Amino acid sequence: MKKLCLSLLALLSITYASATILTISNEPSQPAQYTDITTAVAAASAGDTLYIHPSSLSYGGNIQVDKQLVIIGTGRAPQKDRPQAAVLTGTLILNAGSDGSQILGIFSNSSLTSNAPVNNILVQGCFIRGLISTNSTNSSGWIIKDCILRADQGTVNPYAFFMTNSSNFLIENCVIGGSMRNFTNSTFRHNIFIKNSSVFGSIFSGSCGGNLFENNIFYGVNVQNQGGNTYNNNLHFGTSNDTIPANNITNNNIIGQNPEFVDAPLTVVNIEFRTHDFRFLATSPAVGAGVNGVDLGITGGNSPATKSGEPYIPQIRSMILDNTIVPAGGNIQVQLISTKAEGQ
Repeated sequence: MKKLCLSLLALLSITYASATILTISNEPSQPAQYTDITTAVAAASAGDTLYIHPSSLSYGGNIQVDKQLVIIGTGRAPQKDRPQAAVLTGTLILNAGSDGSQILGIFSNSSLTSNAPVNNILVQGCFIRGLISTNSTNSSGWIIKDCILRADQGTVNPYAFFMTNSSNFLIENCVIGGSMRNFTNSTFRHNIFIKNSSVFGSIFSGSCGGNLFENNIFYGVNVQNQGGNTYNNNLHFGTSNDTIPANNITNNNIIGQNPEFVDAPLTVVNIEFRTHDFRFLATSPAVGAGVNGVDLGITGGNSPATKSGEPYIPQIRSMILDNTIVPAGGNIQVQLISTKAEGQ
């Protein structure tokens, strides 16, 4: 733990030395530069950072991004004295010009989508109640990590991903509660694919080939009706047909064995997955069963999933005023106590 006598804006300067940080809060008791995200996006320049304050009020309206931005929330479950998230109710839409943007620590009650070819997007520490979609835009190079995708689009084919004509994605250490359509030439590592709605049975709903699945857990869902993928060191459990079709490349997979989570019932249906405990009991067959001897699922690998989804910036845990009486024109001396984000 470090004591830092720094301003909050200096503390949030994480990506571009000359970039501007714009603060947003719709909470009257917590003022910021802007009260809504759309106005802040319009005022921002490429390379700027938008910091969305936690709030008891949701941030409404669709958000159109047409420039490279870093958009930072507080995480999906902030581990702070004021444990509120920055909740978005509208769709976050990435348009032409938003290549290279980062979406960190956002709690979305809607979806994240692109309306143009958009490349090299980082999505980390987010809770997305809807889906991630590229709308046939030939997007590539996205990294999606430490996220929860609940995929609430009804009871028929609740998509977590809809990626027609897009490829070369990396999805790791995520909880994925829906199916995916037209995903190609992408890598899935250390994820949990889990049941969402009562009629959701397969992780596939459309052509999905050329993908690598490694160190994942398929829990109550199957991988039927798709070929041309590679499955290395995955665990498949909880369906009436726990198997991987023969027209795929398979190595060292565990079939039909319970992963023995600490707290995640097999009959998960439309549940806030972030409330479950996806660590393993000591007797779990998933412990050490991954490539190079790592654990399967979201707790394994180089970047295990976090409970909070905190963005990878210094996290302020407390603040102390060193001088409570200040003369006119004087300076307030603030002592910030911060730590690294969870997972760093």
